[in-house]
Amino acid sequence: MTYKTCLGNTSIHALHPEILGLIFKMNAGVLNDSDEWNTPGGRIWCDRALGNTISTSHIFNAWRTAILRSPSLWGGLIDVDYLMRLDAAGRDEVLRRAGDALSSSDSQLFVVSLLFENWKRIKHFHITIGEELFSKADWEPLYWPAKYLQFFSLTINTRTWNPNPVVLEGQLFSNDAPQLQVFESNLLLHLDTSATWLAHLRRLCLRETSRRMIPLGSLLDAVKVMRQLESLLLTFTAVEAPTTDVTPVSIVEMPSLLHIGISGVQVMRAIDFLDHLIPSRGCGLQAKLTVDPSFKDSVEAEHFQNTLARYARNWFEHNTHCHSLYITVSNHVLRIHQESIPRSLLRPLAIDFRTFQSHPVIVDKYFLLFAILSECDLTNVENLGLSLKITETSVPLIWYFFRPAFPNVELLCTSAQTLELITPYDPSEAPLFPKLIYGTS
Repeated sequence: MTYKTCLGNTSIHALHPEILGLIFKMNAGVLNDSDEWNTPGGRIWCDRALGNTISTSHIFNAWRTAILRSPSLWGGLIDVDYLMRLDAAGRDEVLRRAGDALSSSDSQLFVVSLLFENWKRIKHFHITIGEELFSKADWEPLYWPAKYLQFFSLTINTRTWNPNPVVLEGQLFSNDAPQLQVFESNLLLHLDTSATWLAHLRRLCLRETSRRMIPLGSLLDAVKVMRQLESLLLTFTAVEAPTTDVTPVSIVEMPSLLHIGISGVQVMRAIDFLDHLIPSRGCGLQAKLTVDPSFKDSVEAEHFQNTLARYARNWFEHNTHCHSLYITVSNHVLRIHQESIPRSLLRPLAIDFRTFQSHPVIVDKYFLLFAILSECDLTNVENLGLSLKITETSVPLIWYFFRPAFPNVELLCTSAQTLELITPYDPSEAPLFPKLIYGTS
């Protein structure tokens, strides 16, 4: 059998050119690129879309011809991190292959000149850069029309405190970004509610805006316009409390909102924000809330409990396919998670409540746990993880709550201490989990 005969009979060569083209396009997806580089022995290598496409073009002449004849493929491969590791000739060759095709860009200095020349055809924009390398004039294209832009992420890393931080102000994209679906930034302090591109957003992520306050009313007014929003993330975002001398903050209905993530936000500002939202049925909530010294009012504590209880009740009522729940209670932590190891689910439930070690606890964590879950339908829970610390109130409360709450638990994952806590003292007394089949510790 000759090599030529063997090659001609292989299945890869029987594929239709259009199918091969689709495979090449899938491998050229920069959205799947890792942010980490692996350079063993000084050799520049990483499993990134641009590197994969270059390597693929070197396998067969037919593949090389097909790839080189596809400017749209190269237009989606303008990966600046990778290009910066090529020499000038290599960078020029990749840009030449892209031609006039729509392009994507991903971080570092080379992007500045690239922006001025290619902004109008960029689809995917993802940049993380140090503030010391940032000049506001460099980003003038961000205020130009962006008719093809679908994904926008700009993060400025700050090493030291800056009294005059760079921020995004004015009318971004000249109010002309009809295809934009994802917006992420730590520079945005004001969302212009008249911007038409807000109505198309599917994901909004505001990060690390703690240098200046965002009024709660302004944030809610902007979110109100985003009727198609599916994911909303606030991370270390400084939200300003509503004042009594202004128009009351309105309730915002978000019929498409599937996931809310909130962390690093002052606890009562986070609760104020959540309390003014009515998300979709079964909306997931990932909340990491730390109680600071400002949290010392029993009225605030009740507001906190009621708001989280509403979200938990909504989640359990409409996610009946979920059969697992993991609960941790310790001196300074209350954790209610749908999974033991969080994954990238569409509608996850993960509530983390922490207190400072030196801060007096206003709310007993067992009371808080039961306040959040007492009105939830937990009959679908079959796998339960428990890690409970004994307190003066824990034993009677645990028996009062857990007996009716989890009638269908079959698998229990717990510690020896917790197992001792939930084991009845009287052998004749009914167990907490009547259907338990297996337990681990």
